[in-house]
Amino acid sequence: MNLLLILGAALVLGLALALVLHRRQRGIPRPAAEEALFPAGLTMEADEVLTETEALLYNVMRLAVQDRYLVFPKVPVWALVNTQAMDKETRATFLRKVAFKRVDFALVHPGERTVAKVVDLEADDEPTPQRVARNRQVDAVCQAAGIEVVRLKAQPSYSVPELAVRLGAGPPD
Repeated sequence: MNLLLILGAALVLGLALALVLHRRQRGIPRPAAEEALFPAGLTMEADEVLTETEALLYNVMRLAVQDRYLVFPKVPVWALVNTQAMDKETRATFLRKVAFKRVDFALVHPGERTVAKVVDLEADDEPTPQRVARNRQVDAVCQAAGIEVVRLKAQPSYSVPELAVRLGAGPPD
């Protein structure tokens, strides 16, 4: 008799628990089937982060400014500044405008961990209208944040002392 009472109580508790869980699950929408991260037919492989010219210039730049700055290549413009706005939409609008823009190099003060200068490389040929517009946006963001912009010709033949002077990190010869 006691065994039947215990089994009956266990059955009632089990059913009550199942009913409570069922009611909770009905109130919570089930997640939609997750979309595949990699669509069918998409392939990937590692890509170069820097061109050969950029890599050569990066190495010379590191030597030229090593006593004053850390050098970071390909930094997104939004990562250069701390943006704050009265409302979320204003900030989001700004971030959308600069979302895919990068500077070639950022010179960061190692103690303060803030960007002191950005270095952009310019091709020898005439800049496209898109590049001119992009440069205007980068200049405006950097000016608003008090960050100096240095534009250099994209050539691998800078010497360490010459580059140090151009970047304001060394005495003129």
